[in-house]
Amino acid sequence: MCSCGTLVILEQSDAGINLLRSFDWNDGLFDVTWSENNEHVLVTCSGDGSLQIWDTTQPTGPLQIFKEHTQEVD
Repeated sequence: MCSCGTLVILEQSDAGINLLRSFDWNDGLFDVTWSENNEHVLVTCSGDGSLQIWDTTQPTGPLQIFKEHTQEVD
């Protein structure tokens, strides 16, 4: 059993729904919230006890990772 998570960013247009970007993470991603100040930035929480800050304009990995918890964050 894989404990991996994938953050999938979709874009809706007149032509339909398209994959904009996807990011892999080493554990399950439980929640996501978008920044109120920047439409390209979001935060996820995961089963490894970390919070990740992502920028959807960047092709790889999170901008920053906060590992403050010893158990899953949800």
